Amino acid sequence: MKFKVELKGGKEISDLLKRVPKEKEAEAKAEVGDIALKIRERARMYLKTQGAITVVGMLWKSVMWEFSPKGIEAEIGPVQKYGPYVEFGTRPHWPPLEALEKWAKDHGFESPYLVAKSIAEHGMSARPYLTPAYDDFAGELIIRLEKVMGKKWD
Repeated sequence: MKFKVELKGGKEISDLLKRVPKEKEAEAKAEVGDIALKIRERARMYLKTQGAITVVGMLWKSVMWEFSPKGIEAEIGPVQKYGPYVEFGTRPHWPPLEALEKWAKDHGFESPYLVAKSIAEHGMSARPYLTPAYDDFAGELIIRLEKVMGKKWD
């Protein structure tokens, strides 16, 4: 199952990226890359400060960024497939017990059954980490791209 969420930052950033002249592409790409790195680090910080780093340690390690082959854009997100469920939460469902075994053992449970039962009854609350990280730097990206373009964006 592939899960993809695109945070474009509104029309402003998309429009700016489309209007970058060829001679400014390398400079714009450097700015996008720098902001992508900052977003990744901030997302990791949010995971840590949620007080759940032992729960999401593998998720923390899996948050990566890379340039998209499509142009002046970067992709940021977790490699772990459960990343979106941490970001957005879930409705009540019965999770696979094997997915919870290590966590349950690390937290003193003899079996993952009680944790799975709780998720089945209540779901999991959202613990956003990527969205707020993006929001923290979207404005800075616009300012940097405007500087590359040599004008204030209308």
